[in-house]
Amino acid sequence: MKKDEKTYSLFVAAVLFCAAVYASVHAYRLPIDFPQQQAASWLALLLAGMVALRMSAELGRRGIKFALWLRAVRGDASKGDAAWLSPKEAREAGLDKRRPDARFSGILGKTALWLWTETTHLIIGPAGSAKSVACVVLILFSTRSSCLVNDTKRELYEMTAWFRKHFLRQKIVLLDPLSPNTDCVNPLDFAFELFKEHNKRLLIFARDMAEQLYPEPPSEGPNKYFRVGSRGQIITIIVSVVVALPQAQRNLSSVYRALMDEMFLNDLLMQAAQCTLYNGEIMAMAEKLHRAAFGDDKEANNYENFRVGAMQALDPYGPGNVLAYITSKSTFCFSELKSPQFRTTCFLAVDFSAQVALGPWAGLMQWYAADRLVRFRNNVPVTFVLDEFCNSPFRKLPETLTLLRSYGVKCIMVTQDLEDILRVYGKEALATIMSESFIKQFLGGVRSQTTLEWISKALGGFTANSSSFSLGDEGPRESISRAREPLMHPDQIRRMDTDLQIIFYGNLKPILAKKVPVFAIWPWRWLVGINTMYGNKRFLLPVQIRIFWNWSRVTWRGRMRRPSNGLGWKVAWYLIQGLVPPKGVIMLAPLAVVILLAGFPYLRVSYAFSGSFSGTQYFSSCTYFGPLPFTIYESQCPMVVFLKNW
Repeated sequence: MKKDEKTYSLFVAAVLFCAAVYASVHAYRLPIDFPQQQAASWLALLLAGMVALRMSAELGRRGIKFALWLRAVRGDASKGDAAWLSPKEAREAGLDKRRPDARFSGILGKTALWLWTETTHLIIGPAGSAKSVACVVLILFSTRSSCLVNDTKRELYEMTAWFRKHFLRQKIVLLDPLSPNTDCVNPLDFAFELFKEHNKRLLIFARDMAEQLYPEPPSEGPNKYFRVGSRGQIITIIVSVVVALPQAQRNLSSVYRALMDEMFLNDLLMQAAQCTLYNGEIMAMAEKLHRAAFGDDKEANNYENFRVGAMQALDPYGPGNVLAYITSKSTFCFSELKSPQFRTTCFLAVDFSAQVALGPWAGLMQWYAADRLVRFRNNVPVTFVLDEFCNSPFRKLPETLTLLRSYGVKCIMVTQDLEDILRVYGKEALATIMSESFIKQFLGGVRSQTTLEWISKALGGFTANSSSFSLGDEGPRESISRAREPLMHPDQIRRMDTDLQIIFYGNLKPILAKKVPVFAIWPWRWLVGINTMYGNKRFLLPVQIRIFWNWSRVTWRGRMRRPSNGLGWKVAWYLIQGLVPPKGVIMLAPLAVVILLAGFPYLRVSYAFSGSFSGTQYFSSCTYFGPLPFTIYESQCPMVVFLKNW
């Protein structure tokens, strides 16, 4: 018999003995001063005290045992425990307040999350994870500052331009190389302004532009010498075009023409060699390239290799190519984004059918816009929304992120996984982007192993309980040990519901939130434009949140159930197990039920009757023994009767 069963058996025996003493003392109405009754009463009190003491000791023992068990199952936080941010903690941090330029990012429990930052916001989500409708469109609906939007497939323009024009009162500019009605931006117009001012930044501008047009790969690799030589030719020709040609020819198409046409290049360099400004540096650059192209310079043997590399970089800007018209003149200037009088949203349309040419062009426009904006010494906010930014690489983006905040420029970057950043920008740039991103938003459905492992490490770990079981004569026994576990394993993140997302916001705990598409947000679902790629019919979902001017309310459809650690069920199960009595008590339970329903049993101990033993008997009196013995005078006397005395 187990120790607990012995304890319960002794306890039950003591209770039954006290009940028997009580019944024997009070069943027979003896005089109050009878010594035997006094002795029985003292004995009953003594046994009752022993039972009460035993019960107190048992309760204390069980309380200590429960406290130790609870400490074991709750884990050890001495080394720090990772945990999800709760809705209460989110409200205490002010994430439920809609402040200017705060972005609606999802729902936590019953709380709408409005995230705000002065720096960088990184969004990672694979294809089909609703990055556009559940993230980028919501940002463009929430952000009231001027924006530069890298628009892959032109869907962001279709869905948000009308809202930003009529509700946010912004000027809309569309830069679409494939549209005949597009606005135009010529970076060499700004270079000519620097030249007219005799500004020494002209040469820096030309070098940065050449590096953007013909960048170094993330891994240096071979042929760096030839890439440097090609960029040198591009720099010289850009400066020569700015110095020597009239406005109609001052564009990147002329740069490409100079690389193709030797006569045009000869005339261009001869005119540029007459410029004596900048301490004669422009003249020296033009003469050196002229000797390499037409003379006996020692670099003449490599000139052709340099020229081929430069031509490949500038091929999309050729006079008959897709980017010739949009870079031929300037009908819009990126400095308008910093205007304090009115706000502007500029969309860079990158069609997938011409991705090879338009991707680098969009990167050039992003670089040019950043270069123009940092020259303004005002605090007018501007937001860069770079959708699929790895397909339109802005080569100096990692370095620029560390400086943009000082100039009031915020950056929102969207891509499919961290491997894209690693492939386009390199390992050091990836570390910079992750460290500079105040908000890191990972949508459900991530499949990249690099991304999964990064998220798992960033979530942190906690001290978990590891159970082991052993079999013995008394049945299975469980023992608990401590082990360090991640908050989520990479495989758990991979299998996470696609309606969920993981958000890292500053120094707060990680947030496991529900993402909400714009089609389920009132009233935005009626204000968003129709994406013609999926037909001409408006797509609507049941409303999950209602947004008003400065507050919002989550509907019952939008509420998110937070994951539970199951501790409440463990405590309940432990308490239930502690209340289960041993076998002896369970066997006495039916008797207790019978007594409660029918009464105490009384046994017939004597009777009087008339008649013969072998014939019919007529009872005249019957005496019954029980808690309160009694005698009845009836003709029917059963062997056992049940009687309630209360």
